[in-house]
Amino acid sequence: MIYKKGISLIVLIITIIVMIILASAVLLEINDSSNNTKLVNFSSDITKLEDAVKSYYILNGVIPFVNGTNPLTIEDVKKILLSSNVTEFEKEVNLKADSASSFYEIDLNKIEINNPNKVSEQKSADDIYIVSYPSFNIYYLKGIKVKSMMYFSITSKIAKFTDKKGETLDSSNISIDNNTNSKINITKNNARWTNLMNINISSRLQPNDKLYLTISSYPEKYEFVTSGIEVNIFFNSLEDINKKALLTTSIPSSTITNFNNITTNKYIDIIKENAGKNVGSYRINLENYDNVISSNLGDDYSYIQYQNIKSLTFLANETIGSKIKNVRYEYLTKLDLNGIEVPYFSNIIDFNEEYMLTKAKKADLDKNNMVTIKLPKEVTKVKVAIIDNAGNVLLKNMILDNAHKMK
Repeated sequence: MIYKKGISLIVLIITIIVMIILASAVLLEINDSSNNTKLVNFSSDITKLEDAVKSYYILNGVIPFVNGTNPLTIEDVKKILLSSNVTEFEKEVNLKADSASSFYEIDLNKIEINNPNKVSEQKSADDIYIVSYPSFNIYYLKGIKVKSMMYFSITSKIAKFTDKKGETLDSSNISIDNNTNSKINITKNNARWTNLMNINISSRLQPNDKLYLTISSYPEKYEFVTSGIEVNIFFNSLEDINKKALLTTSIPSSTITNFNNITTNKYIDIIKENAGKNVGSYRINLENYDNVISSNLGDDYSYIQYQNIKSLTFLANETIGSKIKNVRYEYLTKLDLNGIEVPYFSNIIDFNEEYMLTKAKKADLDKNNMVTIKLPKEVTKVKVAIIDNAGNVLLKNMILDNAHKMK
């Protein structure tokens, strides 16, 4: 009998299928990377425009709008948009509390940004950027489309992919841990640090089954409120458990406070019992969970008055927990030419947390977490946001008075 060497049809087909699967995986990874880069670039472009518009306004007292144009209302802006984008744009405007604002078309030539590095699908003469007043939020009316979602400005949606001002997030920081043990299915947030537990518990209950919660080394056992056979329970914190009334009795506030402040042996146990007998349990390690930021951070601030600037310094150092990630700031008040304290930006007396996290200026931290901020000499008050690695935020107003002036 004669045997011929060669590749069989089945082997060839299997090889082709494997190659197709590998090629598809590579293409998906490239596509995700491209989308993230697109959002990072868009965030960076909008941030540069916001800084340039605010600088122009500070120097000239007017917004750099296109000559001959009038202030626009939200209804005027909606007429300029593609009809398919109106709903999503309106959602962003409402999210940023700009629905009652006036909008101005920006003259890029006035702020010396003649050719911004736009990341829109189509670069053309009708690309329009507008600024809302008095919030100074920038919107790109064409928007950019990423994974079927439209983006017109910097919002918390973009913060899922970028660290507010264009710093790429490590994908490992949003990983989820799945576990199944003794007929209890549990998912939790497995980021290095988080201020949200994101715990989901699901289980199928038999007659006389009950679910319980215990907290670290505390002896108390709390029963979950359950009904029906299929049980699904979700919570982000112990406070959330009480707020949603997930237990038959509430967790004492003192227990919650103590739990939130410990850093080791931090866990909760989920227990299933049938007629008083333990039939399944799971321990959830929560040493990566930190929802507390020290309220006294920045209390020791002081400043030095130079001829043309003020130098504000303070320590932003947490010795336990997730530690400080960054600090952002914005000017609140200044002295005018008559020595009267007025808002630094006309008609703006404060900034909310969304603004401080997405658009406020970023301060310098040295290796010891000492913060240094250079300020215009006329500034009399600044708002500071101190952010830790778990996402907790501490907002403080720092008054530059004689009590804090270094001699």
